[in-house]
Amino acid sequence: VGDAIDRLFLRILRPWLSNTTRSLLDLRWEYPLLRPTTASDELPGLGLNAATELPRFFETRVSEALGIELNSSRQTLSHEVTALLGLPDDSINPLWMVSQIAELEDLDPAVEALIYEGNAPLAATSALRCIVHGDLHGENILCTGSSEVPDLSLIDFETTHLGHVCKDFTRLESAILCRTFDWTDKERAALTEWIADSLGGGNRALLDPGPLTGSVGLERATTAVAKLRSVLRRCGQELWPITTRELAMALLANALPYARYGDQNRSVRLMALALGSVAAGSLLEQAT
Repeated sequence: VGDAIDRLFLRILRPWLSNTTRSLLDLRWEYPLLRPTTASDELPGLGLNAATELPRFFETRVSEALGIELNSSRQTLSHEVTALLGLPDDSINPLWMVSQIAELEDLDPAVEALIYEGNAPLAATSALRCIVHGDLHGENILCTGSSEVPDLSLIDFETTHLGHVCKDFTRLESAILCRTFDWTDKERAALTEWIADSLGGGNRALLDPGPLTGSVGLERATTAVAKLRSVLRRCGQELWPITTRELAMALLANALPYARYGDQNRSVRLMALALGSVAAGSLLEQAT
């Protein structure tokens, strides 16, 4: 798994990653789910923003598939939801965080500080940009040749654009964690705790967290994520490293939509909600 990720990012995508530039960005504009309605219409995903994306989580088909109803009004998830996801009772509701970051509701003071205050506010972050695929997941990576060392190639460049360097990494990480394996409740809880620990503050998320054991799926998934984080860390610059805040925001934006996509099973949706909650909690922790 690690070798495949190295070949994907350090060979195939190397021309893009080796030409990063640093710009002052409103990071919310990069991700349609977190994008305020005031964002430019010239951004990738024309016409998409939080006001168009958030209501899709409240459609009947989503609540029927999950067996629970979602909302964006509560800051924390209900006991019913946390029990289902295996999360602590004070876990942050990721949909509430989305509505806050996109300023669809009156801002909580901590989130307002996250967006507008401090050394790296979301609305004005000095971030790395490069050409990004925009929809990097397993179905868009073709493997041919030897099963031991397959040749890799990418397809579907419809959403390719100049964007946030974290986008492709967290898009693939989200796909690996949510869609590749059918997790048991115990595995999902272990995986969520592992991700939460990696986003626990500072730049620990971009270190090399050791893979989990206990099942083949857990070991493979966490080995892949650790490799992705390692490669992403190397894309940063010595004086301006990629931050956990950037990573948590990108993970929230890329993982959470799997909870409402029409073709996903319940296991995928639950993992997406759990990851979204963990990422939202990390962002709020950093704001306070």
